[in-house]
Amino acid sequence: MATNTTSSFSGSVLAAEQADLRYLLTIADRAGMFQHPVFASGYLGRADMSKVVQRPTFGLGANEMAAETEGDGASGTSIANSKVSATVAGQLLTRDTTSLLRNITGDALSPSELFGQDMAVAASTRFLSMVASAMTSASGSVGSTGTALTAATHFAGVAAYRALGSLGLGGTGAPLALYHVKQVSELESNLFTSAGGQLQYGDEARRLAAFSGGIFRGFINDVPIYGTTKVTDDSTDFTGALLGAGSIVWADMLPAIDDPTRQVVLGGEAPDGSILPPMLAEVDRNSTTGVTTVAGRIFLGVSYGQEIAIKVISGV
Repeated sequence: MATNTTSSFSGSVLAAEQADLRYLLTIADRAGMFQHPVFASGYLGRADMSKVVQRPTFGLGANEMAAETEGDGASGTSIANSKVSATVAGQLLTRDTTSLLRNITGDALSPSELFGQDMAVAASTRFLSMVASAMTSASGSVGSTGTALTAATHFAGVAAYRALGSLGLGGTGAPLALYHVKQVSELESNLFTSAGGQLQYGDEARRLAAFSGGIFRGFINDVPIYGTTKVTDDSTDFTGALLGAGSIVWADMLPAIDDPTRQVVLGGEAPDGSILPPMLAEVDRNSTTGVTTVAGRIFLGVSYGQEIAIKVISGV
């Protein structure tokens, strides 16, 4: 098991144990998209001795039994098999804080705070951007170019997703809808003005909203709706998607430490079996300029996995 290297990092410049705790709490709670079952099921593991992580897939549950002929049996049916993979690469955010700014703000902009909260949200946001990019590789789609997203289009997408259940077990669970915020606004408006309904938002939804960093917008039947500006567009249309477990696959890597006096790995031991990418934290201090630079780096790869997703197209 990976361990956190928080014993002797930069002395009093950064309280490593405090940063590690804040990083874990923030990324697991406030920015916890890594923990959603749709994404957690697509975790391939940590890269080791290679930047590519892969996993075989099998079409289990895609075939039904057939009547046999007494004494002859039935012809064999092969299991469809393939593989999914993700290639990890470095993802980085740096922050510069001056001595004057630190004096004014106090602990609010200390390196510990930056690592524990800012970097955790940055990592989760980057993951969301990579998911939004990967999901454009889905083959099936609903919606029309240049038109607003309606409830009818959304339900057509859900129906198309349900039909993917014939591919195997992965397509039978409830999908997650990842839409652009404008798509969500159009869907809410159409539900209310034309379909006589609205997004469902009860106690469970309020917990999900906190769990997702605020991008969760409610349910339509059993489908959770998420709205984010990270969903891509081609200047004409947004490409949202209904994602099933296994449609998005991802992997991470445990960073190596070159200089223990300036570097530390945070999040190496995630609580309660949570899946969190460990982060390499570094501090540089320029005494001449009075600038302290803090950098957070994760190694992360996200790819489109099995064909268990439907793109939802609407105009920008």
